[in-house]
Amino acid sequence: MATCNSCGASVPGGVKFCTVCGASMEQAAPAAAAPPLSSQPGYQPQPTPADERPAKGSVYAPISTLGYIGYFLLFSIPVIGQILLIAFAFGKKGNVNRKALARAMFIFMVLALVLGLVFGILMATVFKTIEREIPNETGGGIVSWLQGIGGGDKDDKNDNDDDNDPSYLQPDNDGNDAPAQTTQAPRQTENAPAASAKTPDEFNEVFSAFSAGWPENEFTRRVPKPNFEVAFGSANETEYVALGGGATVEQLREYVKQLEKAGFNKNAQTEDQSVFGMTTYSYKANNGKGYEVEIGYVSMMNINTITIRKI
Repeated sequence: MATCNSCGASVPGGVKFCTVCGASMEQAAPAAAAPPLSSQPGYQPQPTPADERPAKGSVYAPISTLGYIGYFLLFSIPVIGQILLIAFAFGKKGNVNRKALARAMFIFMVLALVLGLVFGILMATVFKTIEREIPNETGGGIVSWLQGIGGGDKDDKNDNDDDNDPSYLQPDNDGNDAPAQTTQAPRQTENAPAASAKTPDEFNEVFSAFSAGWPENEFTRRVPKPNFEVAFGSANETEYVALGGGATVEQLREYVKQLEKAGFNKNAQTEDQSVFGMTTYSYKANNGKGYEVEIGYVSMMNINTITIRKI
């Protein structure tokens, strides 16, 4: 670029006349080069990509592999882990990566609880249907139904074998064939239960281990019946666990008072708190007679549990 000596305009190099005023450009002086940016006042160098990494302690700081493992172990702790999981997931402050991890784990936890509840109710319905329908069809309960599967042909075959065995018949005093007198114990008939077979009451007790509502068993007889709905229960030799929904924390507190009056007030442990609008409640005590009861409640999922176990 060159500068016109007449008007001072900048014109392209090699032009003989100014494009603005028309003056001759033969004696025009070249334009001064602009100074570099680094020499200009107030200049600051742009940060390199390495400088853009979040500082340690920042809310955007990445979590290491060991950090993820530690959070998984922390969230696996019963009750406390779930409370911290919800606090990290819905808290307003904290590391954004930790918040995303907590929210993902919370979603998986809710899905697992919902699917488990649906599956449990489905299985309870199936077992109740089996318990109700089989006695009506066979007239002899579940035991007769099980004994009638493939059992009759074997006994009939044994009877025919006895009739065809020549040693089974011996001549009597008149020369006629008569059954031989043996000391063998009489065979068990088809309708007589085997020594090791379960009775109908025992089979019904097994099928009632998975039941809907509040059943009558060894464990439920130890505590008062809840004044709220129990959706599903499962029992084994050592404990009975009931799962319900729809109860309020006030109903749980009132039920704990009934448990205390029933004698479940030894070594009592109570936890009652609210975190970010979510109420968690638990109670655990024994009656000093070998039985322990534990109550759990989470308001966000509206789920409560009652566990009665031998200790």
